[in-house]
This record gives sequence, C-alpha cells and structure tokens, in this order.
Amino acid sequence: MKKQLLLISFACLAMVCLPACEDLFDVEETFTFEHEFSVNSDQTSFESADVIDLSASADIIGEYGSKIKEVRVEQLEIWLTRFNGSDTQLLENALLAVSDADGPGSGYSVIAEMENLHLQSLLDSPVVLQTEKSGQEALEELATSPPHRFRLHLNASADEGPVDFTAVVKVTATMVANPLN
Repeated sequence: MKKQLLLISFACLAMVCLPACEDLFDVEETFTFEHEFSVNSDQTSFESADVIDLSASADIIGEYGSKIKEVRVEQLEIWLTRFNGSDTQLLENALLAVSDADGPGSGYSVIAEMENLHLQSLLDSPVVLQTEKSGQEALEELATSPPHRFRLHLNASADEGPVDFTAVVKVTATMVANPLN
C-alpha cells in the first residue's frame, strides 16, 4: 500500500514538474544571415524584393526546423560593397520591409526606415539600423515558423540618378529551440 501511494505521489509530482522542466532542454544560439541587393537603375527610385529561405541560408535553422520555439532579431545592419555614383549622392528615403514569401509582395511590414544617407559613406562601413517593432515582429514570426521563408524588400529614392550599388543587409538573431519537441 505504501509503495502504491509512493508511486502515485511520484507520478503526480512528475506530471506537475515535467512541463516546467521542458525549458531546461532549450537550445539558444545566435546566428547571422546576410542578403545582397544589387541596384542598377537610371531612375532615382527603385524597388527590390527577394525571397530568403533561412533553412538554406542558416545551418542552425535547417538543423532545428520545426523544433524552433522563437527567433529574436538582435541587430540589423546595412552597408554597400559596391558603389558607382557621385561623392554627394544621397539616399533620401529608404525602407527595409518583410512579407510572406508566397504572397504578391504587397502588405509588407516595415522593419527599418532610413533617411538622408550618403551612399559613399556606406561603402564597406556597416550602419546599425533602428528597427520598427511591427516589422521586427513580422520578421521574427516568419523566421520562426516553418518553412522559414520570407520576402525581404528594399525600396528607396535617391537625390540623383543613376543609382548603381550593391547593398548588404545583415541580420543577427537568436534562435531558441527544444530538440525534444
């Protein structure tokens, strides 16, 4: 009788403690991914959008897949690796946005906005961007949920044309996954 009571008590204790202990097995890793936008336009404004597959771009996302509980964006940077323009050419307005990879590209969420950036000064000089909460949350949700794909948009206007450069966007994020799920 005492053994049965002890066994039942142990089972009840395990049922109460096990869900709370699940987080003990979480794996938390920081990773980065980069994407290049090649811009070459005779106009002063441009739009570019590309599908990003994080499962292919970041090994850690491919490894944990559906076991991922969350992805948190820690930092967002932009810089140029190539620039053909005048020393005074200015990016008057620019936005970095995210949308569903399978959608038409409309209805995106703005991750960051930039104003009055001298393009020459961005050459090989990363700038940390201030993120907008709704866009950051949209990016985190799309990165967390399988198939871990999204469309990244760069839309901007310059003070003079043509516009000819390659911009790199780097995202530093933290992934939390539970390998037991």
